[in-house]
Amino acid sequence: MSLAVEKYEYKPDNLIASRKMPIMTASKEAAEALKRGAPVTIGSDGKIKKITAAGEGQADVSALYGIVAEDAVSGKKAAVYLTGEFHADELVFETHVVVKDVEVPFRKLGIFLV
Repeated sequence: MSLAVEKYEYKPDNLIASRKMPIMTASKEAAEALKRGAPVTIGSDGKIKKITAAGEGQADVSALYGIVAEDAVSGKKAAVYLTGEFHADELVFETHVVVKDVEVPFRKLGIFLV
């Protein structure tokens, strides 16, 4: 048995802002690797993928679906938050996608950013 001091690091997860509002989830296949906290769209094939943008303010949110609840691997099922309150600064965005691109469309889905 080793008596060496083991060090651990704790990084709090602050994605979920409140549990006052019900948090609903779904399981969908990922079309690509996704990080927890990434807003996603759903394609006609039923797979979720990252929101993309050609430039600032040009994010395609027409098929906005939810927020990835856990890191996902391409081709595997991943949990997606469909409703709830989330910290905007904990979301993971692609280049040129910002909070203001998804804030209002998310409200229509029952996702609120604080």
